[in-house]
Amino acid sequence: MSKSRKDGIPKTYAKIQFCLSDRDVESLTATEKKNPYSPKGPAMKLYKREELERLAVRKFGSLEKLEEERQRRQERRNSVAKTRPELDSFSVAKAASHAEAGDPDAGLGLPPLLSERVRVVRSPAREPAPGSLVLYWMKAALRGHHNPALDAARREAAKRGAELAVAAPVLLDCPHANARRVKFVLEGLRDAQRELGAAGVDLLVHVP
Repeated sequence: MSKSRKDGIPKTYAKIQFCLSDRDVESLTATEKKNPYSPKGPAMKLYKREELERLAVRKFGSLEKLEEERQRRQERRNSVAKTRPELDSFSVAKAASHAEAGDPDAGLGLPPLLSERVRVVRSPAREPAPGSLVLYWMKAALRGHHNPALDAARREAAKRGAELAVAAPVLLDCPHANARRVKFVLEGLRDAQRELGAAGVDLLVHVP
């Protein structure tokens, strides 16, 4: 057994092995450990096997029911693997688990490799009223095409009957800011603003 398994089970493996959602595992106490695969990234969250098992039994009723659910999800993963041959086995497992575990972000319409990185920061106290605004904060992909997160925002706005607005910050005081970088960002936003405007979407550029 690897040291990480002795210390605990990483969140992604825990969700797959015990058929749990993000919301399920976040009810448990986790220990944090430096991620050996991404030393500069966020710490790994590790969970105790016995606590995961107890939680899964409460959710599904018994270990036998949990095993039945595992088998059902394995069949689902096999189906995903057939339709998405470009994914490796681990990505297939994560995608299927994420979609089936009842995660609140599973319906955003993102590709699996992006969807698994999404988390809900704050859920609304009540369902937003029809006609409310959906705001997409454009920070990385400064374009109106080949932008899955923007596509997801479009779908969410259409589903809610809401207006879509796009906002983009131009950070002048970040460590890597210089004249050439700011010029590059502004030119990209100008092109994105033109492209989105043709589709009837406003892009608001914010310069602090």
